[in-house]
Amino acid sequence: MDYKIVMPSGIVFDFSNMVGAGRLQPQEVEQALVQQGAAADKAVCELRRSGFSKKHLSKDGTPEHVYFPRMPYIADGNPNTEQSIIKLMRYSKHLRSKDVVIFLGVGGSYLGNKVLFDAFGGYHWNTSATLRQGQPCIYFSGNNLDPVDCNSLLFKMRRMAGVSAQEGKKLKIMLVPISKSGTTLETISAFTYFYDNLSNNADIDLDCTVVTDLQAPIESAPLLQLAEKFGWERFDIKEGIGGRFCIMTDPGLVTMALGGDIEEFLRGARDMDIYCQQAELAENPALLNALLKFMAYERGRDIEVFMPYSMRLKSLSEWYVQLLAESLGKRCNREGATVYYGRTPIVAVGTTDMHAQTQQHQDGRLNKVVQFLEVANPEVEAVLHNPFADVPFFDKYEGMDMAKALKAALNANEAALTGDNRYNARFVDWRMIIFFTIGSMVGGVLGNQLLAGFISRAADDNVVTIVQSVLQILIVVLVMLHEIFGAHIPHYQLKNRLVMSLIGVVLGLIAAFLSIGGGIFNRPLLIILLSLSHRQSVFTSLCIIFCAQFADVVTMGVTTHFSNVVPSVVPFMMVGAILGGSLGGSILACMNEKHLDKIFMATLIIILCLNGFNLLRHLLLMA
Repeated sequence: MDYKIVMPSGIVFDFSNMVGAGRLQPQEVEQALVQQGAAADKAVCELRRSGFSKKHLSKDGTPEHVYFPRMPYIADGNPNTEQSIIKLMRYSKHLRSKDVVIFLGVGGSYLGNKVLFDAFGGYHWNTSATLRQGQPCIYFSGNNLDPVDCNSLLFKMRRMAGVSAQEGKKLKIMLVPISKSGTTLETISAFTYFYDNLSNNADIDLDCTVVTDLQAPIESAPLLQLAEKFGWERFDIKEGIGGRFCIMTDPGLVTMALGGDIEEFLRGARDMDIYCQQAELAENPALLNALLKFMAYERGRDIEVFMPYSMRLKSLSEWYVQLLAESLGKRCNREGATVYYGRTPIVAVGTTDMHAQTQQHQDGRLNKVVQFLEVANPEVEAVLHNPFADVPFFDKYEGMDMAKALKAALNANEAALTGDNRYNARFVDWRMIIFFTIGSMVGGVLGNQLLAGFISRAADDNVVTIVQSVLQILIVVLVMLHEIFGAHIPHYQLKNRLVMSLIGVVLGLIAAFLSIGGGIFNRPLLIILLSLSHRQSVFTSLCIIFCAQFADVVTMGVTTHFSNVVPSVVPFMMVGAILGGSLGGSILACMNEKHLDKIFMATLIIILCLNGFNLLRHLLLMA
């Protein structure tokens, strides 16, 4: 059994350090998978089907729906419908017209939204106009009865309003209180305080959006009463969605509406859910994660440290603490017996807490599981250069890559824990597409040689063009059928590296033989075989095409020494290709997936027509 799960999306779940001397034994895990694992999997399947969980009751004692597994799926009857997503997208334009948006929530309504903000915006969002690109400043409050914090934010709003007044305009502020009942003490206190003070400021144009239970009787729903009175926009907190899970429904998607891709966000969650449903028990990362940590708990490891090595993911650690504590902290089990169950979660972030907690992790009591989270390829780099040449101490920092140093620190922490037989696991954001790419390079060389051989043996050049045109027409028709009926075609999530490499060989061979980039058939195949999103498939296809064509160029140089190349044309074509690629990338970044699908279908129709014309022309030439 392999305790390292590599997903096509690029995420690696490495549980290897949960098993070994002084830790869990392989035979124990395999036995637990067959027993508790299979039972848990069956229970989750039933939960997905019925929407009910055993002994899960509402406050009045009646069975309560559990719908959070349905959140990623946009469909009537689910928490997210096509109408609700359209409403959010329309609302996003209104929201982006504001100068400031203040989200007011506590628990999941705060923690989950803060994760989205930190992941997509980051710490410096509010201070960087370049980063925001005209979008509003974003603040969070209502999560604590803290007068100092509230007054600090109020002072900031008054100061910003004063600056706007000097420019001859009002500061446009949106308050977004998030409370299912509309009576949550922390949230409503902050909302009341801010509304009272900001609405009386002549330099501020104040607007509000309420996120609450829209099905509640209006007489017992104060936020709904206010929305009715003032005509404020309102969004729903759906039945069957606990507050800690609401990030993928209206309370969280309102935040995503400011700048994130809502459809892509839900697609990512959907892909993970589909993967877990299709995987064997031992290859299901969600099940294996839960099972291994449950088994560790039974051996006295009742503290879980969640430690991302990224400052932007610290809020993810804080949210994870809520998810774990509120979900598993139970006095009684489902049969009513007193058990006092639950792991104690701890927030940590590397490398910060290597100077604050790691002494306890590595040398303290053997009662912890440390969960590392690594971002394998950071978006930016920071390389150090010594500005103090006259101080020898700083010479050792010359050329140091902070990302590599961060990774080295994580590796050292992991090694120290494992070397002392302490439980730890590691999740990594990585890429597996390299195997497709390698295969496509080999296929590109083979396809080029196959084409050269075919041309040399063909009695008429028209024959070559006719064969290529017929094959391209067949491929385009198949791809169009996928675009039309794709929803009814089974999708897979291949993991076998050899299979991925072989598919890459075929893709590269076809592309080279037909003398085309290969994007038209790469994209649907990547979607079917790897369950990639449409946007992911585009970028992955570009990577495959580049590597395949690079291999082609190298082969051409070795075999022909570029004797068939017209040098005067190359510089202009390269400049055009670079400019076109840059323009295409910019357009792609601004488009949603529905627009991409329409453009792709239009492109297929054009290719079909061109090949049809080409086929007819060369058939007439042969006649």
